[in-house]
Amino acid sequence: MLILDVEKEIIKSLRQTVFELYQIQLDTIKLAIPKEEKFGDLSANFVFQLAPLLKKTPRSIAQEIKDKLSIPGDS
Repeated sequence: MLILDVEKEIIKSLRQTVFELYQIQLDTIKLAIPKEEKFGDLSANFVFQLAPLLKKTPRSIAQEIKDKLSIPGDS
């Protein structure tokens, strides 16, 4: 699988998970490689856009998404 294919699958899974949890359709999700390793392999800042809508902290939204997220091929 190419890197772009993997990125597309991750974005697809993120969109689906956000919709399942919050019934919000995200049009744009951009992934980036964090400058510092302690922030993980990939980052996305869409939780900061969701925070005021959901009246939750970005960290709690990220945790809810992480807990529910399903990545194809992840076991």
